[in-house]
Amino acid sequence: MDFTDSERYKVGDQTIAQDIEQLKIIRGDDPLSATFVIGNEDHTLGNSLRWIINKDPRVEFCGYSQPHPSDKLIKLRIQPKRPMEGEEPLDATEILRDGLRNMMQLCDHLAETVRTKSTEFREKHGLPIPMYDVEDDDDDEDMEEEEDYESQEDNNSNIEPVDEDENDSEN
Repeated sequence: MDFTDSERYKVGDQTIAQDIEQLKIIRGDDPLSATFVIGNEDHTLGNSLRWIINKDPRVEFCGYSQPHPSDKLIKLRIQPKRPMEGEEPLDATEILRDGLRNMMQLCDHLAETVRTKSTEFREKHGLPIPMYDVEDDDDDEDMEEEEDYESQEDNNSNIEPVDEDENDSEN
């Protein structure tokens, strides 16, 4: 690792430390347990994965650490429960894979729920509805949509915010 590289210590999504492996698996005495060293990640992924994986009934222990705040890596330890007699042993990599899948499904569900509820709210209150296009990477179109949205927002500046407490007291 090059500790003199200033890019290594910048914070944000745009900076990626090139000298860190994306994933390294460390095995100890227990062949089913593992510590996963995940490069270019921090507490955002670590705590989310820890929470989701600990919800899995097949897991005895899951924890993570970020060894140093300026290091762009986390260490995620997964220990599966011991298999009962006649059961197939479960490897920590399978649990990690399932945890990542579950987290992706949770994020997709959350994004869709926010989109739906936001659209319902905006329709109800006569506000402009922005176009949600997650897969569009064309920055020029995004900038045009922002400008259109801002001009629509100026046109709707006379709309009063709704206080839910007032609506409840009227009924």
